[in-house]
Amino acid sequence: GAEASSWLLWRLRQALAVGEISGLELLLAEDTTGDGRLSPDELAGALERINLPGACSAAVEQLFGDLNDEMVVNGRVSALDLVLALPLQRRPPAPAAHTLGDALEALVWACRRFQKTEGEIRRRLVGWIDNGSTVFGSEAQRLFCGELSLDSELADTLGRGIELLREGLLAELPSWHVPQENSRISLLLRLLRDIALHRDVLAKRLDSPGISLEAFVGICSELGPSWTRRDLEDVAFMAETSPERAVPFAPPVVDGARLVRASELDGYEAEFPDACSAPFGALEALHEAIRGKSRVTFAPAEVVVAPAVAIAEAAVPAPVAAPIAALSAVPVVPAEATATAAAVEAVSAAVAAAAPPAPSAASAPGEEADAEGDDASEASYEDDAIEEDFDDESEDGEGDEAHEEAADENEDEN
Repeated sequence: GAEASSWLLWRLRQALAVGEISGLELLLAEDTTGDGRLSPDELAGALERINLPGACSAAVEQLFGDLNDEMVVNGRVSALDLVLALPLQRRPPAPAAHTLGDALEALVWACRRFQKTEGEIRRRLVGWIDNGSTVFGSEAQRLFCGELSLDSELADTLGRGIELLREGLLAELPSWHVPQENSRISLLLRLLRDIALHRDVLAKRLDSPGISLEAFVGICSELGPSWTRRDLEDVAFMAETSPERAVPFAPPVVDGARLVRASELDGYEAEFPDACSAPFGALEALHEAIRGKSRVTFAPAEVVVAPAVAIAEAAVPAPVAAPIAALSAVPVVPAEATATAAAVEAVSAAVAAAAPPAPSAASAPGEEADAEGDDASEASYEDDAIEEDFDDESEDGEGDEAHEEAADENEDEN
């Protein structure tokens, strides 16, 4: 009795706060005698006006019996005293922390299994809290039992927790992710491809119809950091053992043998007929892995140097064209091969071997040509100097002979 009365007063307090309703005005509006006091029927009428859950005549009669004698006089309760007492009303006991934590975890597993997003669930819970007339018990049974297949005990725990803790429970609600259908299929195909590539290691460890989620995550985590726990959990839901008999609010049990069969030739279409609409690239990668071909991560184009060599040889002198022509001896890297360190070193060594040695001071062709040019210039200059001296001497000799002939003629005249 006392617990029911405590719940009734708590709900009245929350309804007045959410609806921003004046409690005194609500109660006095039902006071037919005008003395500021209400009978049980008048109080029940006031509570019905705001659609307060659980405000039936029997609950109101029980409340009158549980109130202090100072508040109830001659079977009538003071409206002012009742309103002033509401803030002092203690909250009914909430579910234990561990019980509520287990219920929230079960809620998350059920939402992931039935593809209920976190945003959808949070919006519905906020709607319950913002409505002062929400019957939390009924709403909890409708959502948690009817749509998510939780049992009645879990639904009651969650309903009580939301009604009493309100925004505090929303803060404790874990976060979860529901991928789109295409993303789920892509994850499944990627895992099947990795199983096919590492069949010798994974096939024996996964070949079981019932693997716990923790064991499945532990095995597949060895594939590398690209596989997160959340991704592996999403794949586990797709490869769940007997989903129709699985506990809806528990972690999935993985049919590893089904994954192994699906990683074989034509196995994906047979094991997952409802998920065949996959991106072509992902499905083709799976088929290549099944045929024993690893996925190509780097495919350099074939190096063609012959036309460039012909142009270079025609455009530059022979000493420079020689190392360019030697590039034709560089090994060609096929397009389907993966570049390795050995191939890169082989190409570098071939180019280094084809390059001419660095010219020295004694043998540099440019310097020899400059030296020969300087010698020729010096020889030409000396020849010119000799010819000029000869011409000068010839001119001087002819002048002396003319002077002597003139002197002889003068002497004869005298």
